[in-house]
Amino acid sequence: MLKACRGLLLLGIVASLAGCDKGVDLRLSTQNAQAYRASLDKAWPDMTAAQQDAYNWAVGSWVANGFSLEQLAEKYPGLTPRSVIVGESEEYIRGKTQEAANAQAAITHNADRFAKEEKLVQQAEAELAKVTAKALDLKTDRSLFSEVNFSYEVANASRYNIASADWDAWLFINDEQTSDRHCRVHGYYQSKGGVPAGSTRTANFSAGFMDCRNWATLEVQNAKARYVQIKLVNDSVKNFDERKVLPVFSPTRAYYEKVAADANKAIKIAARHRSAIE
Repeated sequence: MLKACRGLLLLGIVASLAGCDKGVDLRLSTQNAQAYRASLDKAWPDMTAAQQDAYNWAVGSWVANGFSLEQLAEKYPGLTPRSVIVGESEEYIRGKTQEAANAQAAITHNADRFAKEEKLVQQAEAELAKVTAKALDLKTDRSLFSEVNFSYEVANASRYNIASADWDAWLFINDEQTSDRHCRVHGYYQSKGGVPAGSTRTANFSAGFMDCRNWATLEVQNAKARYVQIKLVNDSVKNFDERKVLPVFSPTRAYYEKVAADANKAIKIAARHRSAIE
């Protein structure tokens, strides 16, 4: 009788321990997709919202890259949500930590080159700051499409001979201090001999039906006063040889800084998901 009771007690302990395997510690079936889904559905209610989010994040890359359930099971024998979250987050943190370190090393290694390149860009930008424009006239064709005809004067006090350039333009009405009526003005000056260094040219811009549409609204047409602010788009300026004036270098210091910043941001996200099961 005692042996029988002891046997029942042992069975009770085993059953109790088996009952602990739930939520993130429930073993997921890898027999097939349907069985896997059923076992995950069983584990899901016993997982916290943070754990559920962490698991979705952990398997997200597998789904995005088309990996199979078999590959997931091979990587994580005895597959559980915990094993996947821990494994994927730690692997991700290692990879991103190395990525950030490599980016920082590249910044240090190329510091002299970056300094020279940045100086050249700054010098070019300083010259381009001498290229300005002012609005001369703004007319709205009140036909079916209400096209905007815009004239402006370009003053080139830089050392560059300019064949073409784009401008960011904003239309203000009445007493407005700010405006969201933005228009990209494309200036092609070849037919007028370009805009040589030290010269001034007048140009016209006709916006199509969709371009600068908010410049032709009834509000604008009925405004008592209208004026335009214009700013040069530096990386659009081309010289007489049809080459961009602003130097372009790649990769730049800013590129590596962004790589490092993005990697560090990703590490924080992975660490947050990892902490969901601690």
